Amino acid sequence: PFDSVTGYDDRDGFFIMTSIPVKHIENLTMLRTALSTMVTPAGIGRVHEVPGAQRIIVMDFAPTVVAMVRVVREMDVDPEPVVTQTIVLKHAPAVALAATLKELFATPDPTPAQRGQMGPYEPQPGPRVAAYEPGNAVVVVAREADFARIREVVKQLDVPPSE
Repeated sequence: PFDSVTGYDDRDGFFIMTSIPVKHIENLTMLRTALSTMVTPAGIGRVHEVPGAQRIIVMDFAPTVVAMVRVVREMDVDPEPVVTQTIVLKHAPAVALAATLKELFATPDPTPAQRGQMGPYEPQPGPRVAAYEPGNAVVVVAREADFARIREVVKQLDVPPSE
């Protein structure tokens, strides 16, 4: 099993194979492509995907396989949960505040140089904010960490108008 390969990270010249289960990475082809850049050249190392089993099979010298296992463990994490909440405003107009929040929390497009480093561009979805005028509220769909920051900004901006 892949958990036992970590003891082989210093075994140069020792060829091993393991099967790595993947829980949260949906695109195994992209994972295989990424791991394939790590294999020993000249056709020695191999990486195969097994989509139906949600597994990646790697064969190479032990230190390389251990490095691949570590990369998969770092990448295969449970995505942060997304919450949807409505924040009723007391003072600020919903449309104006929603526009401000969209501007503050928009996910910027990567520069061409960043895109080149990232491979196919798959943006992380940023927070989504919409105004609900009849209830003078903003509806927020965001990761929990982003939502906490948004709530803090709303608290600071939803104040009585100064005279």
